[in-house]
Amino acid sequence: MAASIIGRISYPRIKIIKAQKRLIFQPPTEGGRIAAIYHLSIKVVSRGKGNSAVAAAAYRAGEVIKNEYDGVTHDYTRKGGVVHTEIILQGHAPREYTNRSILWNAMEKI
Repeated sequence: MAASIIGRISYPRIKIIKAQKRLIFQPPTEGGRIAAIYHLSIKVVSRGKGNSAVAAAAYRAGEVIKNEYDGVTHDYTRKGGVVHTEIILQGHAPREYTNRSILWNAMEKI
């Protein structure tokens, strides 16, 4: 079982216009301040329920990752909407975990 973390920033007092399945943010016109509010969502990925942490990581990052457990290659390179992906490690973590495939396959083994 591995946890996947999704971060989202929401902006109060901003008009959101839906146009062609995209959200366009317009700052307030009355000179108000824009403050970012961080939102964290954690979801448990359970192999026992047929899910895979490797597949979830590939989907969220929009990358190709091969699952070493079952040999399935998860390809989400055509998925849109991924603006930025990053792996941040603690100082004592192995450097090879900067590779998303190695990191999530190791998590899947645990």
